[in-house]
Amino acid sequence: MQILKYTMIAATISFLCACGSDNKPSTPSKPTPPPAAEALTGTSAIGAPILGQLEIIDASGKKYQLVTTKEGKFEQKALKQIKAPALLKVVGAAAGKSHVLYSLLLENQKQNGIANVTPLTQLVISRITAKSAADVYTNFEDYKADFTAEKVNEAQQELKSVLSTLLKAAKVDADFNFLSSKFDANYTEFDSVLDLLDITFLADKAIVTYKPDTQLSITLNYNENWGNKTLVDDSKQNEVAQTASFIAKADKILESMLIEQDSAKYKTYLHPDAKWYGETTPEGIWQQKEEIVGEETDAIEHYRDLSLLEVTGDQYLVAFTEHFQKSKFASGGRARAWFSKNAEGKIKFLGQKLDLPVNIALTTKLSIKANETDKTPTLAIGVNGFPNLNKCKAIPSKYDNVSWFVPGLKLVDIKDYISTFDTIEITGEGINDKLVIDKIYKEVKDGEITGCHLAASQVKQPWGALRSLVIDGYPVSGGIKDNANYTIKYMKNNEAVYVETLSIGKTHAEGDVLALPKMEKLDRDAGSFSYEWKPSSPLWIDTDIWVSDINSPGSQRFAVKKGETKVSSKSLDKIDFINHSMFDNYGRSISLQYSFAK
Repeated sequence: MQILKYTMIAATISFLCACGSDNKPSTPSKPTPPPAAEALTGTSAIGAPILGQLEIIDASGKKYQLVTTKEGKFEQKALKQIKAPALLKVVGAAAGKSHVLYSLLLENQKQNGIANVTPLTQLVISRITAKSAADVYTNFEDYKADFTAEKVNEAQQELKSVLSTLLKAAKVDADFNFLSSKFDANYTEFDSVLDLLDITFLADKAIVTYKPDTQLSITLNYNENWGNKTLVDDSKQNEVAQTASFIAKADKILESMLIEQDSAKYKTYLHPDAKWYGETTPEGIWQQKEEIVGEETDAIEHYRDLSLLEVTGDQYLVAFTEHFQKSKFASGGRARAWFSKNAEGKIKFLGQKLDLPVNIALTTKLSIKANETDKTPTLAIGVNGFPNLNKCKAIPSKYDNVSWFVPGLKLVDIKDYISTFDTIEITGEGINDKLVIDKIYKEVKDGEITGCHLAASQVKQPWGALRSLVIDGYPVSGGIKDNANYTIKYMKNNEAVYVETLSIGKTHAEGDVLALPKMEKLDRDAGSFSYEWKPSSPLWIDTDIWVSDINSPGSQRFAVKKGETKVSSKSLDKIDFINHSMFDNYGRSISLQYSFAK
């Protein structure tokens, strides 16, 4: 990270000497100040970049609306028009969760034109006002006189004292300004400090917890001095330094493993005890990767929003968002994996601690019927449970399906093909009692497995057909709170053999407006199918287009590459259904459905 500093032009003093004259030394020239910034820029991050919407309200009450990029960056070119002090509010998603954060812009920040938005900038606001930042933003007129450079500096120094060990361990410069120093959300230096913190903001205080050791937690009352508080003792600086560097290493390992085409090199990334989707040998893990995502060779960003969840000794649990271009199955989702040091002390991919031939992820699913006047989305919890591919291959062909939606659906019991567990039980908000996953669905086309996922035999549509947890999700009753947690129990002989907690980010509330894409062109005739659309939000990511024709059961998937806005095919009959799948800036899965069947 390079911190923006200005180099002042030194004045050169010349003395004019003239014998017998009254000449005096000339007045030293004044240093030339650096040019003032023309635009306001900054980074919104929590240790992962926040993708979302940013609003600025200035001292005159004027508001400015911006969006942040996937790197958490934003830019407001009309910097000179913003009357300081001003407050910033970002609403978006990062690390699989929904976030609302606040920051501050003072007159002296306008010189270099930087205003970051992080949990620490929000703490600075609350320390100055002794109020929650949300309350200050709502009633800005009552508090704007409090925001002076002196008070901001005092609050920041107190907060630096609290986090001193972390800042030193991550090699953050002593003069780094939380509000106005340039940084990137790249898992290093200052950004790595953000990822080590779990901060709960309350009306009159904040609870700050060190994620690698949750026993280290302090309460920061907004109306008291924080200068005598320290989150982590300085004796742990070396330990913190190792942990702070970890996410960047995990990110590099994941990206390298995915696009590696040499099996011998691939295995060097694996820990000796690595397990992944039920594979327990390097050869098995490599082979499964090759069969599912072996064609992912482009050096693009496949993994995003990495976040440290847990540290146990030398083992680290990391959550991350996946985005594939050529996966045989899902194009994206949220996943988690362990990393650990090997005997030489190098970080390697451990995967799963237990031999679980499945990885469960939860998403918020919103389905909208484009042909209907009412565009109110149906809310569901998507349950992505994809078993080990070899387990799917072992299922006899008599259980092959061509589509979930074809009558006569054939499912098998989990317990007949997976020995680790019999069922999976999920409990939490919006789920009636518990969701029991007990089946496996296998889809085959032209002799190749094109789908394989877990299913629940008791989750049905109103008309009696089974509901797909991957495609349709579990229907929610009564709504869900943002960032709701769910308990996942892997059951064997009615006992839990493994328990984990998963969460989903933002859900859907009444009045939320979705930035749906607009259909530009459509040709659904036999032999000339073409679908083009115009994205309505730069924050959304198109993933898959699913289509079905009138003479073929099931559907065909078109994986959408980055930047593409068109899919086409000359091999399909007349199209009667299109499902446009995407992820919004909160990580929610959106399905826009067009039905042309009579």
